[in-house]
Amino acid sequence: MKPAVNYEKAVLTALEDTENSFVAYSKRQAQLKSLSEQADASRRAAELRRSSTARAWPTSSPCSMRSAPNSKPRTAWPRHRPRSTST
Repeated sequence: MKPAVNYEKAVLTALEDTENSFVAYSKRQAQLKSLSEQADASRRAAELRRSSTARAWPTSSPCSMRSAPNSKPRTAWPRHRPRSTST
């Protein structure tokens, strides 16, 4: 009768291992779905950011220094006069 008990134990252990594997697989699938949704949301946020930046800066370069019509062109830095060297 001992071999039957060993066989039953082996079958129950195999069933338990199978169930544990299915549970682990299910958890991994839920984690994968969550990460995929997060990646999609991140992509959408980046696209919205890019499109809102494009609307805010209609020129090709947001740093371009455009002056108003009929005005003197602006310079990026004020011109410095050389210091006089009086002794």
